[in-house]
Amino acid sequence: MRGIWQEIRQSGDAVLKGAAGLAVVCVLGTLLVAGRALSGAHSLQTAIDRDFALTAAQQRLITGLAEAPRREQSGRVEDILQALLRQPEYGFRYLAVRDAEGAMLAADGRYESLNRSSALTPALRRWLRATLYTLRGETGL
Repeated sequence: MRGIWQEIRQSGDAVLKGAAGLAVVCVLGTLLVAGRALSGAHSLQTAIDRDFALTAAQQRLITGLAEAPRREQSGRVEDILQALLRQPEYGFRYLAVRDAEGAMLAADGRYESLNRSSALTPALRRWLRATLYTLRGETGL
């Protein structure tokens, strides 16, 4: 009788070990799926935020230009860009306005002061400025 009881107990331990291993695999799988879901949600939210901010910026520019007389529009664009850069809810670090042909009408950004630094070479200023914009934010057009 004792031998049968030991055999049942040993096979029960093996079943428990197998179940514990399966539980660990399930937990790890669940964590992997949850991590991928969070990453996807973050990417989606970033895209939604960028679209919202760019749409709001376009509306501000259109409204501001429509209200300004033609001869004052150039200065008005720069004022609007500076106002948009100061609004933290949009998170802009750099904005540029181009016409239909792609010519730059106005541009402003948080790191533009690097262009005025005489302590750095022009190539180093361009590289540093581009690196800061790339590392510190998303890009959109």
